[in-house]
Amino acid sequence: MKKIVITLLCTTLILTNVVMMNSEVQASEDGTVLFEKGIVDELSPQPLVNVAIEEKNERFIAETDESQVTIPKDMEEPAILSDNEEGQSLSMQVNLDEKQNETISAEDTVVYETKNTSLGIDAFDGGLRHTYVMENKEAPNTFEVKYDADNISHLELSKDGEGKTDGSILIYDKAGETLAALDIPWAKDANGKDVETYYQINENNTIKQVIKVTDEVVYPVVADPTTFTTYFSSGKWIVRGKGKGKYNRSLSLVPKAKLRASGAFSFSLPFVVLSNAVARDSWNKVYNKYKNSKHWEKTTGMKNQYMCHFNFVWGKSAFNLEPKRPVKNYLMTVANGCNPK
Repeated sequence: MKKIVITLLCTTLILTNVVMMNSEVQASEDGTVLFEKGIVDELSPQPLVNVAIEEKNERFIAETDESQVTIPKDMEEPAILSDNEEGQSLSMQVNLDEKQNETISAEDTVVYETKNTSLGIDAFDGGLRHTYVMENKEAPNTFEVKYDADNISHLELSKDGEGKTDGSILIYDKAGETLAALDIPWAKDANGKDVETYYQINENNTIKQVIKVTDEVVYPVVADPTTFTTYFSSGKWIVRGKGKGKYNRSLSLVPKAKLRASGAFSFSLPFVVLSNAVARDSWNKVYNKYKNSKHWEKTTGMKNQYMCHFNFVWGKSAFNLEPKRPVKNYLMTVANGCNPK
């Protein structure tokens, strides 16, 4: 339990620093300058480390061991996020309602400039980020992204056990499994103040983000919905210690930075609210990948251990899920520091 308390204290300090940084950001009318100076990342509650992009055949490519992101120069073509391990690709087509003027590469971000808006697309390890910069009050306050894949079925707002949603979205395939997740929507003005925003799910697997600006808003306004499909750098069954203990066998998962950021993001909301879509999609993929192992057992207990790690100890070097541990309810699992006894 002490580890959880320490994690909560560290999270408070991190969030306080982010707010302090945000309060120092000055307004700018040039969206590209924001990207070049890293101001967009300062405004974001989830700063990310971009994957380097390389120009190839009139496109920009970002590659990691597990995924590849293809970003076009023409905004009317889709960006494509490919999962190398699963052999799946998800395309994302943006509609900005403004004509594209030029395309610029800035700090490993592909930036599309229009009259009143800048759109940045970049890759992080396991996903893709769209960053909308409303440069002035003439900028449109809605942005659409159409999702497509060979086996895509539908999109829906993710709900917790009580039927409540935090605004995050799950993308499903035709077999009823989750393909990807969109994190909780957010938007901030140039002074780091929150701007009300939410997603609407429209026809043809299209998501519209609505940003409700007011007269008090200081431009530019920034929002960056993120889509991700992979969550762990590695996963394997290990035996810790001398192998004679009751709970030495564990499924050891090394989370990517974005998964940690999503867990941390839950603390920036009132009390503790899971990013439902990310939590569910990442757990579903762990379950589907490892459930047939001879070491797998007590699925409910494993899930509670996983959710405890995601929501409270996301800063650990690895999530170790131990199938031999007794099955306790979620609150008891948390009370036992994610290690029920």
